[in-house]
Amino acid sequence: MPLKVCSLYSGSSGNATLIAGNNSKVLIDCGVSARAVESALHNVGVRPESIKGIFITHEHSDHIKGVGIMSRKYGIPVYANAKTWEAMQEKVGDLSLACCREVTNGSQMLIDDLCISNFKTSHDTVDPIGYTVECENKKVSIVTDTGVVTNSILNAMMGSQLVLLESNYDKKMLSECTYPAMLKSRISSTKGHLSNEDCAATILKLLSSNIKYILLSHLSKESNTPEIAYCTVKSILEENNVYIGNDVMVDMTYRDRSTQVYNLI
Repeated sequence: MPLKVCSLYSGSSGNATLIAGNNSKVLIDCGVSARAVESALHNVGVRPESIKGIFITHEHSDHIKGVGIMSRKYGIPVYANAKTWEAMQEKVGDLSLACCREVTNGSQMLIDDLCISNFKTSHDTVDPIGYTVECENKKVSIVTDTGVVTNSILNAMMGSQLVLLESNYDKKMLSECTYPAMLKSRISSTKGHLSNEDCAATILKLLSSNIKYILLSHLSKESNTPEIAYCTVKSILEENNVYIGNDVMVDMTYRDRSTQVYNLI
């Protein structure tokens, strides 16, 4: 059985990613309504009660909106680091003690056949992290909500066959959109998000590690479009003699629907 990956939802309005091994399935974040998550899971043939854990990157609502209801309804354990638990506790509501699981930054844990590791990211939250998930020598990385890709983040991603990589904003659209100046500054800071250009630069660095799939993720509704994100990344890659389809596959994620299920064999 392959390692399976499906972005259920991705964007500034909500994020949830399904990762499934031979014996277990987990969600990375659950930032849309429980009903939306249930529907998306059913559409890809997964029963919500089969989810073995929800792993939280940080406490913003577009990453935790459905966590409380999903955990209470199906008894799903929720994993987050100590500072994130403290910041999100009121937002997710009361959960059973058995479902409150704390992760240590930089740690690694096994859930059946899935090996789940985390690494520090750079975002304006109390203690943001990203995740890698490995199963039978296949590896997936989730890298969104970071204003910079540090060497430690890059090293964590190395060896991944598939990366959900943030391509949040187009620089021109951000400068011209109706956001207040302070918000624009936050988004483009090292504690904010990655631009389309930042995303492309990161892809170029990952090529040496046999990356197969990049899913452009967490696009802003106000300062990006799927077409601009894809074309900007494609253009920068081609300037560096890297061609989508030959050297790497680049696909989109969506704010209002799921991607295909990617089977890493």
